[in-house]
Amino acid sequence: MMEIVENTCKGLDIISPYYSLSCTIHIIGLVDDKKQYANDWNDHSEKTICENLQKAASSWEKILHTSGGSLELTKFE
Repeated sequence: MMEIVENTCKGLDIISPYYSLSCTIHIIGLVDDKKQYANDWNDHSEKTICENLQKAASSWEKILHTSGGSLELTKFE
């Protein structure tokens, strides 16, 4: 399930100050929880970041639904 998110969502790019190292994080999963990440180094657009996070959350919800699970909505309050 997490691999699908990695293949379909942009994630969070972490780049060293001199661009010599880079890493992309999409999702971190724990036993009963997960965290998703996004950023926008190109345009620094808050709108783009929000759209990327919305897509990531929607993708995860659809994957959970397909597997018979669902989001714990109380965690979003």
